[in-house]
Amino acid sequence: MSKARQQLARVQGILARSRDTLDYKIESARVDFTEEALEIMARRGIGKADLARKLGVSKPYVTKLIGGGANLTLESMVRLAEALDCRLSTHLTESGFSPQWLDVSENTDSCRFPSQPALKNSTRSPSPMTPSPLQLESSFLLHTEVKVAEKIPAEVGQTIKTRTRIGRSPENELEWNVILGVTFGRNGKIVDAPYHGDVLVEMRFLLHPDYPADKRNTLMQITGASLAYGMIRETVANLTARGPHGTYLLPSVSFLETKRKLAKK
Repeated sequence: MSKARQQLARVQGILARSRDTLDYKIESARVDFTEEALEIMARRGIGKADLARKLGVSKPYVTKLIGGGANLTLESMVRLAEALDCRLSTHLTESGFSPQWLDVSENTDSCRFPSQPALKNSTRSPSPMTPSPLQLESSFLLHTEVKVAEKIPAEVGQTIKTRTRIGRSPENELEWNVILGVTFGRNGKIVDAPYHGDVLVEMRFLLHPDYPADKRNTLMQITGASLAYGMIRETVANLTARGPHGTYLLPSVSFLETKRKLAKK
């Protein structure tokens, strides 16, 4: 077995073991909640300043709250949900089962999943869920380097740098790939986080043939890159869960803002 495959097998083993730890499960719940909040904010055009005003707190605190730097309590989660005009829902899933969420409009009496019959008969027009035009075919860890800081900095920063490459198969215009690299925890020569390192991943996707050709590159730059960043975020959380400084969660980022900046240039 090559050294690359041995390293990959070792990382995969660490990831598998860390998923059973309490720290990982706590961080996973926190990530799920904050990512949902960020998605709703992006969809409704709610900025951090708007959310801070609704919560009656400072903008830096909101950044810390949704970036994983603040301790989320049940009360703060409910307050955040209310500020986004949402309702916090909780559910206990028994071991061996996977939860499946379905939000049903209170203004209708029917709902259904794509390509499935309605859950109940109704004379009203059903509102089926829209499947994503982006299907993940495979994902790979190309490079992983996470180092432990000698001591936790007095002021922990959230310095990250991303690099993205979007590609399309010359044989099939529906096959795309995203290679995303993230360097974190180091501002120049200064280590400003409990851990620092670099992670590189690749994700391969298959696009729906009906998705407009002129929008495919944008879809990959935003949605594809966001999915790749989620994989990197989970990898770093898993690897640091057994580290001396505890689990380190990379901050949430918006690739929509990156796309807008590139469009202005």
